[in-house]
Amino acid sequence: MFLGLFPKPVRMCLYIAINAVCILFFLVLGYFGLVQVFDEISIGIRTESMQMPIAIFTSAVPIGSLFVLFRVIGRLVMDIKENRCGTI
Repeated sequence: MFLGLFPKPVRMCLYIAINAVCILFFLVLGYFGLVQVFDEISIGIRTESMQMPIAIFTSAVPIGSLFVLFRVIGRLVMDIKENRCGTI
């Protein structure tokens, strides 16, 4: 919707910039999620009731970030190859 207001070269640049920001965000989120998981493993934090390591649940953050990174990068590469950057 917003990208349609600009000419095609500007749309392409904005599309790549927006995806670059998304990639950077999920890289940072995955890194700090991984740091948190390693901290929880080293401290040995467990849940109160079942005595399960909390790192099991916290590991969803870096794993989810990795999945999103694969999807964003794959879609960006596919859109650039097919010259569909910034189209709706």
